[in-house]
Amino acid sequence: MPKSQINHIFECCKNGRIQQLLDALESTNDSHIVDERQNSVLAMALKSGHWQTAESLIENNITYFHVNKPGLISACQCKKDDTHGIQLALKLGSDINSRDQQQRTALMTVSLLGHINKAQELIENRANITLQDNHGNTALMDAVQSKNKNMVQLILKQNPEIDQTNKQDETALILELKQKSPVEDIVTQLLKAGSNPELFDNNKKSAWLIAKQKHPKMARLIEIHLNNVNQIELPFFSNDYQTKEKPEPFEAETITEQQVNKQTSTVINEKHSKHSIKATLNNEPRIEPSIDLTPATSIDELEPEMSNETTKKQEAMKHTSIGVNEIISDDLVKQVPAIKAKIEPCIETKLSKNIDKLKPQLNSKTKTIQNLTETIKPNSRKPYIFTKKPKKPNQQEWFHAAKTGNLGGLNRMIIEGIDIDCIDDKGCTALIRASGHSRRAVVSFLLQQNANIEARSHNGSTAMSTSIIGNCRHVAGLLLDNGANVNALGPSDYSYVTIAAAQWNDAMLSILYRNGGDIFVINNSNQSLLHIIALAAEYYNNVNNAKTSIQYLLDHGMDINSQDKNGDTALMILSGTHKKKYEVDDRNIASIVHCLIKMGAAAAINNKAGNSALDACRQHKLLQTKGVLMNALSWND
Repeated sequence: MPKSQINHIFECCKNGRIQQLLDALESTNDSHIVDERQNSVLAMALKSGHWQTAESLIENNITYFHVNKPGLISACQCKKDDTHGIQLALKLGSDINSRDQQQRTALMTVSLLGHINKAQELIENRANITLQDNHGNTALMDAVQSKNKNMVQLILKQNPEIDQTNKQDETALILELKQKSPVEDIVTQLLKAGSNPELFDNNKKSAWLIAKQKHPKMARLIEIHLNNVNQIELPFFSNDYQTKEKPEPFEAETITEQQVNKQTSTVINEKHSKHSIKATLNNEPRIEPSIDLTPATSIDELEPEMSNETTKKQEAMKHTSIGVNEIISDDLVKQVPAIKAKIEPCIETKLSKNIDKLKPQLNSKTKTIQNLTETIKPNSRKPYIFTKKPKKPNQQEWFHAAKTGNLGGLNRMIIEGIDIDCIDDKGCTALIRASGHSRRAVVSFLLQQNANIEARSHNGSTAMSTSIIGNCRHVAGLLLDNGANVNALGPSDYSYVTIAAAQWNDAMLSILYRNGGDIFVINNSNQSLLHIIALAAEYYNNVNNAKTSIQYLLDHGMDINSQDKNGDTALMILSGTHKKKYEVDDRNIASIVHCLIKMGAAAAINNKAGNSALDACRQHKLLQTKGVLMNALSWND
């Protein structure tokens, strides 16, 4: 078929000229026409978004698709976020996971375009989100590169393998941070979904390292995430954490029967002091209620109360009689019997009325006493045990306030009765969390409230260790000023100076040393802090920090050529004598090795296995480091 005729057919298809297209196709009698890019006529209609044209072609049984250009993928390539083309392709029996010549699926295509409606339609039809193209990229990676946070959120809801890597060992998080302007919301979504920012790509760069070098804001975001979720455990720490200590059971307060009766008597006496019986000749006697039944009232106190009511009535009658005698003059003494005969019936009538009014109250109190008697008597010979039920403020709000520096919220919850040393699901107290987030004001406030400064989490972290790991020097100084044990142990029983050395943090080493920290500590493998710094070279890349930390230790008299139990020096560990597989940045290792040699490290020492640093460099193919060592050996010769 002439090329001009093929171009005419596809031009009609692109522009939606349905009748001309059908006439041209009828004249050719060939429904398998494709253009230069292997697009069939129907594929071009779907790709262009001309749904009426596509429907007309389907009605005329023109449904051919080239194997490298599946119809579903062509429909997804439409610039409009419209699902009509996908529905047409699926009606024709297209495989939901069909691939093109680059092994890309329809879901990858719409994810890269950021078309949420299309992606939702594909997902509802059970599109596979874990498939990879020729470069190893997945739908999640394409969604990340689209910079559409809603698309990323949609893919993450399908629970993909969050740290799946492409052929460059790049995760979705690494790809996002390699972009010129990474989106903070996408980084946050990936971290919340569980992405590990410390995984390395083929170039030995992790997401965290890339962020530190190019995007400081994102680096802080990752640092906070690690501190919050993982407590920023050092990479070479073992997972053999201490057994979680079981919290001591809450001991119920035991109150004896005598204490209960004593407290009850006090309550009742206070009530009696506030009420009195008022009886005069002109006013009817009024007895105010004096029994206030409370759960603490004992049966021994309630029973005398009944008799007191009767006694008060008798006293009222007595006082009334006395009042009558007092108003009678001496000259009327002889008339007393007659006067009494008239007055006493009236008094008795009024008193009887008052007693009748009090009977319902007395009856109700009698029933209450009977109920209490039934409850208390079975346990009357045993001490009463009352279990305190403290108010339970929102612990999630408590820890959030500690991490964000909300002093007002912390103070309010302390007033409400929260336990200042309560722990979260990782066993961390608010003081530990605040220390790791560099909240110095919160730390100071909690210490003033007598928070436990040596509390340990499930993995052994303390407020001091988290401040060191988070490089919160002001917090560390505050904790030490308030009595924190400078030589205590942190996660996995590592000393604080070991943690600081492993992070190449000479400033923190200086703070610890000034407060009595033992920088000459030796671990079970007979390794000094110089060995610890060398071990960390496999995980960190800021060689300047390593050099300053080494210099600080040497300035305080540490032996640069000290050997561990295997006979390895710090220089030999840097070269990889301790590892069968040693994957590091050769340039960084060479720089640190050169620094050590200048400071006096011996390059010709062999360990107990007979291997030298140069042998390790040959084994691990560290060419630059090997060159530095050979130069040093030649100088010695």
